Amino acid sequence: MIGCEGKWDLDAGTCTDDIRARNDALAPLWAAGSALMPSIYARCEYNGTGSPPHCADGSDIGAKNAVTLGEAARVNAGHRMPILPFTWYTLYNSNCANKLGHCPLMRDPLDLRNEFAAAKGAEGVAGLIVWGSHGDVRAGTSDCTDFAAYLESTLGPELATLS
Repeated sequence: MIGCEGKWDLDAGTCTDDIRARNDALAPLWAAGSALMPSIYARCEYNGTGSPPHCADGSDIGAKNAVTLGEAARVNAGHRMPILPFTWYTLYNSNCANKLGHCPLMRDPLDLRNEFAAAKGAEGVAGLIVWGSHGDVRAGTSDCTDFAAYLESTLGPELATLS
């Protein structure tokens, strides 16, 4: 996985110098692959309240993802591999995953739009991977019907804007 690992220099529009040096040192690994897959997860604080959850902590999802995707393009220069960023349809952070035991399925449309827009306009991006886990739809809950409604009302329409 190529990326900034949460270390962005948003003023410079790049990953931090230590991350760029690490990515350069891993050039043989990147060159041996068939695609680069940077993570564009929305990482922000979420305390378990609010529906849908939103990155209200001032996270600049679009800018961070643009920097991450720019780093993938920089590393990819001369290789011409497809860049396939990936994200999760749930809000990911350690508070949610570790303290709540289950991340909420639904994400704010604005956060999704910011995440997806960065991928749509980035150099070398060939598609977008939106993945999930069997644990996201738990047996004996309304998770399955909630996800179906969310897919039709929010996630699906936001993904449709990418075509």
